[in-house]
Amino acid sequence: LTQPNAPFWDFKWFYTAGQLVHEWINPYNSEVFAKAFCQYTKTCGEIPPFIYPPNALPPLWFLGFFSIETASAIWVGLHLMTIAVLVWSAIALLKTSSKSMWTTCAIACVLIHGVVFDLRVGNVSSFIAALVLGAVVFAKRDRQIPAGILLGLSTIKPTLSLLFFAYFLWKRRFTLVSTGIVTSVLLAILGLIIVQVSPLEFLAAYKAGVEWTFTNLHSNIPQISSGRIDFGVIGYRWFPNQPLLAGMISRTIIVGSIVSTIVYLYRNRNNQSIALSDASLIACLSISSTYSQAHGTAMLIFSVVFLLDRLIKQVEQEPFNLTRLFVWLIGIGCLAIHTGLIMFRVLEPLKSAWLSGALPYWFRVSIGSLPNYAILGLIIVTLYLAKPQSKST
Repeated sequence: LTQPNAPFWDFKWFYTAGQLVHEWINPYNSEVFAKAFCQYTKTCGEIPPFIYPPNALPPLWFLGFFSIETASAIWVGLHLMTIAVLVWSAIALLKTSSKSMWTTCAIACVLIHGVVFDLRVGNVSSFIAALVLGAVVFAKRDRQIPAGILLGLSTIKPTLSLLFFAYFLWKRRFTLVSTGIVTSVLLAILGLIIVQVSPLEFLAAYKAGVEWTFTNLHSNIPQISSGRIDFGVIGYRWFPNQPLLAGMISRTIIVGSIVSTIVYLYRNRNNQSIALSDASLIACLSISSTYSQAHGTAMLIFSVVFLLDRLIKQVEQEPFNLTRLFVWLIGIGCLAIHTGLIMFRVLEPLKSAWLSGALPYWFRVSIGSLPNYAILGLIIVTLYLAKPQSKST
């Protein structure tokens, strides 16, 4: 954080976009964006295009007022405030007066690798997690309009938030969903007006940008990416030389996870309350069913809250059940894999060793894919623990 010229990798893209938006220039023009990126960040060469939706442009506009050093300091401050909001929201969802449990929850939230890594690279995933978490807090208190506004704002990174629209629609929170859609659409319209781009021009540029990103960036290409944590890369790691089979396996895991969640929600269709188990499942699906990098695991705070809530209920309300305790511990183990200690101190050095050729290929399939398997494990654990406990012990 003390290095000059804003070391935050992803922040440089947001800063460049903010400068262009501030000057009413289209950031979706890849050539213009690359030249501006070189000018503002002093990083030149083949620059990936800006592919965030137009509703992200108005919030980024304020960055154009500042130098990159000042803007990066503001960005860090916003991230630190966001971490505080994440902790507060998680504690608010727990509904316990135990200060020791509050402390445990706060520590667990900060330990999630995505929260700290998002600050390190200057992405917006923790912002999105805070907005969605806040939307759930308000929704549980039946305050649909503020919940909808927060959910609408979270669509600046739609891969992490769109499934929550579907979930709230299923729960018949129509005011919430409509408020979220209106908020998102108004932001998008404002963004397109500012940069003087039509919807069709944006869609064409966005399509070209996505194709370039998933064709040229090694960190994104499913066949060779070592940093993606979604299910879309699992099959390609198992069968790197059989793309058809690899794609089928990845899609099967994704579809299986989604269908299992839909079946669970359907069986509980008469319960219109917002359950922590539901939110945990939707969050896990949001970072596993589509492209996702390590900073997206900030959404796993939902799983932190759910597992702590299950512990409280097991201790205070339910008879002891060894099987459920064992499954709960598996969930804790899955979360532990996504802590900074394991991800950054253990898996990252091993991944670097594998990339340099010092480790055999089986590492990529086994230990190197533990973050992906851990999210699948959290989905299975949540589905099991969400079932009502029988009276017999």
